[in-house]
Amino acid sequence: MEKKPQQTDNSPNEPEKIVPSANEVTLSHGERLALTMKPLIPKLKAIDGLTVNGDVLAVIKFPTAEGCENPPLVGIVDYGEFDINNAPPTNIDMSRGRPIPYMGRATSRYGLSILGQVGEEQTRGVALTSDVTQLGRDTYAGSMLGFDQANNRYDAISREHLVITRTEAGLILEDMSSNGTSIQIPG
Repeated sequence: MEKKPQQTDNSPNEPEKIVPSANEVTLSHGERLALTMKPLIPKLKAIDGLTVNGDVLAVIKFPTAEGCENPPLVGIVDYGEFDINNAPPTNIDMSRGRPIPYMGRATSRYGLSILGQVGEEQTRGVALTSDVTQLGRDTYAGSMLGFDQANNRYDAISREHLVITRTEAGLILEDMSSNGTSIQIPG
C-alpha cells in the first residue's frame, strides 16, 4: 500500500522535530513510501546545523521504548554525484570549518546518518551501497547506527524494521515492523 503525506502540526518546541515545516508520514507494517528526492534539509543547512555534508532527503523517526524521551532520528542523505577518487567527507564541523576526522568519506551517493544527537552518536552513519538495505536492531546498517547496543532506547525498533530500496527513480521505504515508523519529508 502506497502512503500519502499529511501536513502535521510540528511545533518547533518538540525536540524530535528537526524540520518544523515538514510533512510527516507514519508507515505501518507493509506500507511503502517513495521519496521525491527533493531535499528536506538543503546541504548548507545540514552542514551548519547537523554536520551532515549532503542534502537530507528525509528524517526517519523510529519508535521509542517506554520511558525514553527522544526517538532515534536517522537522516537519509544524498551526497550528490562524485568521483570515488575524490569522495566528499560525510560530516563537516562548521566550528572548525573542516571534515570531522574520524568519520571518513562517502562511498555511495546515498547514506544514513544519526541526527540530533551529541558526542559519539552524532557521528554514526552507513552508506547505502546495495540496492536493498535492511534497517533494524539485527541488521548491518542498524549495527553501524548503534541500534544493536544494550540500550533500552532501541527496544521499540524491530529486528528488521525498515527496508530501503534504491531504484532508477530514487528511494522507496517499506515498513516491516510491528511498531510503525514516522518519516519527515519535504512539505
